[in-house]
Amino acid sequence: MLSSNTEYAYLFASGYAFYEFVLCRYFRDKKKWSLWQYPLLIIVLLFATIRYSSISSCVAIIIFAVFYFILTKASYYKNPDKKYLIESFFIKNVALLLLLLALKSCIGSLRSIMLFDTVWNFLMSGQIVDVKKSALLVMGFSFVVDGGTSIVRNLMLRFPVLKSNAMAAIHSNRHEDENKNDHQKSTRQIEPRKNEYLSDKTNVFERLLILAVIVWQYIGESPRTKEEKNDKELTSKDNEEERAGELIGIIERLLIVAFVIVHSYEAVAFVVAAKSIARFRLLDDKDFAEYYLLGTTLSVVVAVAIGLCIMINFH
Repeated sequence: MLSSNTEYAYLFASGYAFYEFVLCRYFRDKKKWSLWQYPLLIIVLLFATIRYSSISSCVAIIIFAVFYFILTKASYYKNPDKKYLIESFFIKNVALLLLLLALKSCIGSLRSIMLFDTVWNFLMSGQIVDVKKSALLVMGFSFVVDGGTSIVRNLMLRFPVLKSNAMAAIHSNRHEDENKNDHQKSTRQIEPRKNEYLSDKTNVFERLLILAVIVWQYIGESPRTKEEKNDKELTSKDNEEERAGELIGIIERLLIVAFVIVHSYEAVAFVVAAKSIARFRLLDDKDFAEYYLLGTTLSVVVAVAIGLCIMINFH
């Protein structure tokens, strides 16, 4: 059976993992960090460790939040080129882990609140909940949400040429699909309208108006404006595909962790194969295939490692 201080550390770590790798995903999408995210950390940690609430526990949480604020600001300070984000990620979280172990040793003996235990036993009908296993599950599944994304994304930034070549392949494939769709639309819609238009010999004003609109669209718009418009549409589509790719990666890692925990390794191969179906056409391109293989391998390795860590600690 775990001691009260060890159980407190597990609850503390699970609360931090849920905050850092799930809730903070919202803040990382913003260009400017919100100030109230740090009080939110304190609230989450107080809620996670409510069973052992005391003055010493509150002091430990405040100390942890202050160090978290300092390390977070230091990890992003003067790093515009994002060369060392992966190192900062590991240094920050290892330092906070060591701080948690130090606080656990210095906090003194903790006692659970009787009122909390009474309410908990009433809600759970007397069932015994394994705090260690529950905390490990929360930490593991929380980590693969944004922790795994951060590791994969930051490691992929080390290969800018490979990424640019892969994006070029995606743009080429998208351009081919758009041309094919435009050709099909023109075959179905433009030709009938053209025949109808040519057969109408009386409505001269309408034909002149349509001609003026066509001239304004294709001649009146400057090449620079067209280029800027195309760049914005391309950037928007790239960002949308990147967000979709991150979401697919998160779902993939969550499934792999769950399958590893239950020893269903065949299902892991099925998840990877199912993910490859969506990119089957693009895999013919060598540059995209290398980029896709690298990203998928990193994602799978992270998920399998987390799943094995959870499974080993269960026993």
